[in-house]
Amino acid sequence: MLASHGFATYALPYFSYDDLPRDANNLDIEYFEEAIEWFMTHPNVKEDGVGIIASSFGVSLALHLAARAKNKIKASVCINGSDWLILHPISISGRKFDPLPSDISRAELSADGFMITKDLFFSEEKKCSSPSAQIPIEKMSCKLLYLASGDDHTFNSSECAMQICKRLKECGQENILENVVYQGAGHLLEPPYTTHCKHAYHKTYNVNLSFGGDAVNHAKAQEDAWNRIINFFANM
Repeated sequence: MLASHGFATYALPYFSYDDLPRDANNLDIEYFEEAIEWFMTHPNVKEDGVGIIASSFGVSLALHLAARAKNKIKASVCINGSDWLILHPISISGRKFDPLPSDISRAELSADGFMITKDLFFSEEKKCSSPSAQIPIEKMSCKLLYLASGDDHTFNSSECAMQICKRLKECGQENILENVVYQGAGHLLEPPYTTHCKHAYHKTYNVNLSFGGDAVNHAKAQEDAWNRIINFFANM
């Protein structure tokens, strides 16, 4: 849909596709950096940098890339993700970084029997024991649009929004951030007029997940978010 608005667009697969690994447990950041370099050689792509849009776990990758590839990434849209590496390890320059440990005992069940995982991560104890899982967003220089859902049952995205804002302010980089929290919206913020997915079976993790949100507020959030994303990239 971004392409329909005149943007040169490429969706990069990174696991469970063709000859790629079946899971996301052996990711190398250089794979994504090489994809950016390749994409920038396309005649319809501006030479001065590209934009990234990512959601959920993909936000961790997008923020790592934005912190590393300063001269290649001009703007990043991050939706309901974290400034900490979560769920899967990644390799950077030959060094493996493990994700922030999760605590399954903090999971809850929704009224309709789906798992709520938003409190599995980000306890102070886990953060203190895994400082290398924190993504160095202080090194970013590109513009960042961070969209969070106030009723996200998968990650505590509104808390992540506050932490990202706090960290960037502390290093004098608050001017690069546009931060929006949508009350009543769930985890899966998609383009407007797509169906609100409140819960579903997650094939990768083999669990029935609750994504949260109510239909009305989620629909309003998707419409507003899409307009913000289009305008954000148009002004790169």
